[in-house]
Amino acid sequence: MLQLDFDSVVPGHGVVTTKQEMRKFRDSTLALRNRVHALVVQKKTRDEISKAMRSEFHWADLHVMLSLDGAIAEMQ
Repeated sequence: MLQLDFDSVVPGHGVVTTKQEMRKFRDSTLALRNRVHALVVQKKTRDEISKAMRSEFHWADLHVMLSLDGAIAEMQ
């Protein structure tokens, strides 16, 4: 999608944004995925992964509750 020529993005959720902001979102999503994968490979516990997501990606309780188990399962 980032290879397309556009200036504005109207997402399904959130406010209208720019191509640069979409690039930042993609990069942060990849960083999060890579970090969870690295922690899974290191055989870290769910609690250790939760602590990393909270400190490194500013996850709140809701993020952990709704997303952590799925992220861990996807990276196994």
